[in-house]
Amino acid sequence: MSAPQPVLDVGVTGHRSRHPVFSANSEAIAATLADLLGSIERIASETGPSSAPARLHSLLAYGADMMAVGAATARGWPVAAPLPFGSRLNLAINAQPSNLDDMERLLAGAEPEEPEVAQRAAEIRQGGKQVGIFELAEQDAAVEDLYRRHLGDPADPAAQQAFYALCSDRAAMAARVMIEHSDLLIGIWDGETRGAIGGTRHTIEAALELGVPVVWIDARQPAGWRVLHAAEELAGIGRREALERDEAGLRAVIGDALLPSGDSWQRARGHERWRPRSNPLLQAYRRIETLFGEPWQRPFRSLTQRYENPEAIVRGSAAPLLAAVAALPGGDPAIPDRIATGVLKPFAWTD
Repeated sequence: MSAPQPVLDVGVTGHRSRHPVFSANSEAIAATLADLLGSIERIASETGPSSAPARLHSLLAYGADMMAVGAATARGWPVAAPLPFGSRLNLAINAQPSNLDDMERLLAGAEPEEPEVAQRAAEIRQGGKQVGIFELAEQDAAVEDLYRRHLGDPADPAAQQAFYALCSDRAAMAARVMIEHSDLLIGIWDGETRGAIGGTRHTIEAALELGVPVVWIDARQPAGWRVLHAAEELAGIGRREALERDEAGLRAVIGDALLPSGDSWQRARGHERWRPRSNPLLQAYRRIETLFGEPWQRPFRSLTQRYENPEAIVRGSAAPLLAAVAALPGGDPAIPDRIATGVLKPFAWTD
């Protein structure tokens, strides 16, 4: 049994086709996006195992999502699509019909009458054939009902609000699935539009709060990209010059994703000295706890903690675990060494 092949998982979020900034700059965005995917692929091959593939995750919304799917499949990347709805309803919503008749035709698998809607539907169908789909369809009946009410009476603000609120909730759920499966997220955003829950800015912020770096392409000036690491960075984004192509930041993100252990943790700790016991000067808070929070204990006992050396842990406390792994039938004999080097030793240093 061999170890699983590492895969670099890349999510994408961005404006829909109707967004005025995205529409005005779509060609430049497409060129920068294609260049970015090429850089990701090249850096991944230079950083990790040469056979490590990249995989795109997209919600298949018509706009930046579908643009990314086209660019990724052109490079031979597999695509995974967590959809906010079932495939049939997802098509009927993202093709953006303007009337109830075309919506019903799309739900029935027929061609809509409006040419632009038919074109969008054809592109979504074609894109769907090239991806692995995960449908979050448990609320489709409720969404369909609200969709019919909204398109049946577009002037009814209550129907519109109820429909968009539920769609936003479903989009946020699908985006969360995408984020949790991604090593990094590409965000194609103008830096200003706040949007709704489940929209581009909300997805970027959710990724950053979950610790997933975001490679931001400014939809207003899509000449380059910038790597974001914290949600607080969004507050500083305003009027700005065109972004540089932050390849150094991208390389660091991909390195962290593909080399989470082994050589990378040794490089990360650099020349740090191993400390076999805790520093008594850093125990003030723990001493307060013993004085006032643990009256049944000896308040002035030693609080020093002793740490098992990373080299000794393999032969010491972790020896039974490694022996059990080595005894597994049909196992790869190299796996115990990988666990010792890539898991136990880094864990000892972090502890």
